[in-house]
Amino acid sequence: MKKSKFEKIAKTWLVIIVCVFVLGELTIQAVESSNNVEQQKIEGEINTLESDINGLNIEKQNKTNFSYVNDVVSAQGYTYSQTDAVAYNTSNNNEEN
Repeated sequence: MKKSKFEKIAKTWLVIIVCVFVLGELTIQAVESSNNVEQQKIEGEINTLESDINGLNIEKQNKTNFSYVNDVVSAQGYTYSQTDAVAYNTSNNNEEN
């Protein structure tokens, strides 16, 4: 049985369309996979930065509490009263100009 010209053209277009569909699907899957890898990388970086920020916040809280401030000013020869906003020098170095 001899195929008509229309059948040959239709068959050719069907093969082309199926090939384009398969290649398109593979391309979409590859791009999606690449995007997922990039997303996981960025989420990891975000988690690392959030951990760093939390650590810095804890360190900030520790350095702004009264006992830490008192230790620092005591090491410099001052006394610190939490009720007063003034630090007093308690060392015996009363040099006059």
